[in-house]
Amino acid sequence: MVSGPLRAMTRARLELIWNAISKGSGALSLISGAVVITIGLACLIPPAYMFSVFGRQLPLAEDVVGSTPAMTWLSTLSALLVFFLGGVAGLRQHRRFDRELLRALPLRTSQILLSELPFGLLDTIPLLALSCFAGLGFGLTRSHPDSILLVLLITALGVVSVLLVQQLVGVLRRLLARPRFLGIAAGLATLPTLALLGLSATQGVKPAAFLVLHWLPTSMAYRGLEAWVHGDKGEAAGFLLLFAGFVAVLFVLTAWLQLKDLAHDPPLRTARAGKENLWTFERPSVGVARLFVRQIVATTYGKVLLVLPFFFTGGFVICAVKVQYVAAGSVMEQLFDKAQTYPLYFLIPPFVVLLGGGFWMNQFAWDRRGVKALFLAPIRSSEILNGKLLGLTWILLPQSLLACLPLAFLDAPPLAHDLVSGVASALFLALALGTFGHVFSARFPRPLTESGAGVARLPFTLQLMSTAVMVALALVSLGVHAGLELVHVWAPPVGFVVLSALTLGLRRGALPLLGRELDAGRETLSETLG
Repeated sequence: MVSGPLRAMTRARLELIWNAISKGSGALSLISGAVVITIGLACLIPPAYMFSVFGRQLPLAEDVVGSTPAMTWLSTLSALLVFFLGGVAGLRQHRRFDRELLRALPLRTSQILLSELPFGLLDTIPLLALSCFAGLGFGLTRSHPDSILLVLLITALGVVSVLLVQQLVGVLRRLLARPRFLGIAAGLATLPTLALLGLSATQGVKPAAFLVLHWLPTSMAYRGLEAWVHGDKGEAAGFLLLFAGFVAVLFVLTAWLQLKDLAHDPPLRTARAGKENLWTFERPSVGVARLFVRQIVATTYGKVLLVLPFFFTGGFVICAVKVQYVAAGSVMEQLFDKAQTYPLYFLIPPFVVLLGGGFWMNQFAWDRRGVKALFLAPIRSSEILNGKLLGLTWILLPQSLLACLPLAFLDAPPLAHDLVSGVASALFLALALGTFGHVFSARFPRPLTESGAGVARLPFTLQLMSTAVMVALALVSLGVHAGLELVHVWAPPVGFVVLSALTLGLRRGALPLLGRELDAGRETLSETLG
């Protein structure tokens, strides 16, 4: 049966997704998948509700057009959703089909791009952008009921622009290995930077930043909505045409770059010349830890995981400040004010560690083909595991402290005992999760992609198991803090230090068993990752 190219590509993609979902232990895998998908969709409700409240209380009908605080925040949020979330999703994007297969098929590049766009929503980050755009659009329809069709059009174009930026950044990441495209990308990045510096020199940094925000391509749609609310239909149509033109340019540019990507053979990787810089260390575990950190930092996926908590915390701070300006007295302002009364400097570090499943649940994936050399080296299994755990603490603890930096912009000053409690709790969770991760990593290895921009999908059953472990440890951490805080403000840090010592003691007793577990999985690890 002959079908159209878009239909054929969509059907093939759906079959790949179904095979990935049904792969595993039959009914148990499907049930676990349904539970995980339900939990994931439930997590999208708070941001959608937050953006809907924001959109419902936007004062777009003020007298002065284009200079309202509401327009500034709309411009900022639209730029963050399109460029930041779309860009991060593009850094971890990888093709589901082999490139040689795509080159052999009688398909135009535009057809390939159109078939790939909807499936970009299977990634968590574009799905988050969809929920934010949908919530904002719902709120705007409530506050401006006469502009429902216009808001729906803006929302749809916003989601499409996120997916196009995802595809654009993904293909740029593959092409930047070639000097020609690297020079083009550097030139494109230099021109806006020079323009912003020139405006800053003449008008000041803050006015220049606001001016750039108001005239970004992503702001054109909401400027059109503002003009529509003020009754200027011609200006509104002009702004909407500019935004639609931006989306069309994104599509054409992405399709052209994908054509260049398919037309060229992968570049050969050559070894960098230079003097070898040999490492020195006292114990093999320290060398394994240092190698573990170096391998994570060297991949795109690792870089994204490292900086993601910082932007989550920064997003919370931006929303808290934003609500004070445009939604004063609303339910959202009360929620953010209530959230700031909690010990955030205690909650953030352990939260970051709990979200670091990409590190502690798949500890050997970062070695990739080098896992065979690691196992052939004269290093005991216990030293390998100790090195992985040490590397995890070197990564997770600084990462948790980095995520606390945006909190300094809130009114609540940092309390020393809360911060120390948070770091001590993060240490306890890193040790406990790292120990559990030894077993998960040995039994369920998942390889990184060749580009280092992603990892094989986690089986739903394993997602459910890891979630249960994280929830149990999170409840223990919260219970210890709540109970010991009644004794003295410095009692929780002492309690978490004691828990960390107990965890290390229990781990030391279980280390022979963990080593045997690793030895039993060496063949599987070598075949899967090597």
